[in-house]
Amino acid sequence: MSKIITIFLFSASLLGCGSSNPSAKPQTSQNDLVSQNVEIMDLRSSVIILQSEIIGLKENLKLAGQLNQTLQKRIEERSSRLSTLENYSNRYITTNSTETASAELNSENIEGLYKTALTYYFDSNYEESIRRFEQLINVDDSHNLSDNSQYWIGEAYFGLGNYKRALSAFEIVLTYPQSNKNDYAQFKIGLCLLKLKKEPQAYAAFQSFIDSYPESELISRVIDLRNGIQ
Repeated sequence: MSKIITIFLFSASLLGCGSSNPSAKPQTSQNDLVSQNVEIMDLRSSVIILQSEIIGLKENLKLAGQLNQTLQKRIEERSSRLSTLENYSNRYITTNSTETASAELNSENIEGLYKTALTYYFDSNYEESIRRFEQLINVDDSHNLSDNSQYWIGEAYFGLGNYKRALSAFEIVLTYPQSNKNDYAQFKIGLCLLKLKKEPQAYAAFQSFIDSYPESELISRVIDLRNGIQ
């Protein structure tokens, strides 16, 4: 009898345990579903917020593009005005400089202006000496110091190391047929060509000097330079 009671109690306990498990699983699944729904709602909210931000950024970008076009137009307008003012200013300065130079030549002795320009050269202020000598030539290229002014322009460029401009200046001196600077100009032409590493042309220039100015005080130097060209 006791054995039957024990079997009954054991069977009852097994049935009790089996009946409790099915009720736990549905409760866990329901909690998971609620959590997932909450996450989905959060994601949807985030998407809506991001979409709104994108729309706002696009509007800002559009406004920025319009502002950029406006600013670009303003820049172009002001650049055009600046260019016009600069051109006007340059014309005014050039005209005023010519008028001032004419007034100086009318009120002062040309020889005095020439000496002033020469002083700038010997002070190694080559840029200012060039400006002064060019002023004398531009206002009147027929006065008796115009050829000398042209020569010293060449010397000033030579002093600046601008041998190409110096060469052009010395070549212009030779267009004054009665200039007392022609032999010196021809000599400096040869030197400029040497500086520019144009030895054949320099040799020809020195030979032309020897043929044209055999009595010049520079003849011995020119012969040595010509003979030194390989």
